[in-house]
Amino acid sequence: MDPNARYFFHTFPRPKPNEGDKVTLERAVKILRFMVDTGLVLAPEIVTWEIAMPDGGVERLQVLQQRVCFTELAVSELSKHAATFGPISLSFDIGQLRAVGLTPVIYVPQGTAYGSLSQIGSACAHESRHAEVAGTKGNK
Repeated sequence: MDPNARYFFHTFPRPKPNEGDKVTLERAVKILRFMVDTGLVLAPEIVTWEIAMPDGGVERLQVLQQRVCFTELAVSELSKHAATFGPISLSFDIGQLRAVGLTPVIYVPQGTAYGSLSQIGSACAHESRHAEVAGTKGNK
């Protein structure tokens, strides 16, 4: 396998504190068996953004996301990733998953103060929500 080839990886399960490698691997195999029967589980999660406003107030933006974690990596980067996120990794073709709308994990930190550059991530989340709502209204 080409060590520079890039894929989306789903790596699991993250080892629990004080859990031995054998126990982690046993848990991983149980999860893998469940995936064979059920498929990948999209876990619902509500993400809350607190966006600082010019008047000193805060706008709360809540977004319901259906998540399964994919990380884009080169094959050569996988062993380091797996050391943190778990002993089993499933690889997926990037183009195929992107074609159905999936994206890799993107960490966007929340801003710290109105007017600071740290608000860029919050502004992107805020505007993407507006675009989603506008797109939904246009499809009715």
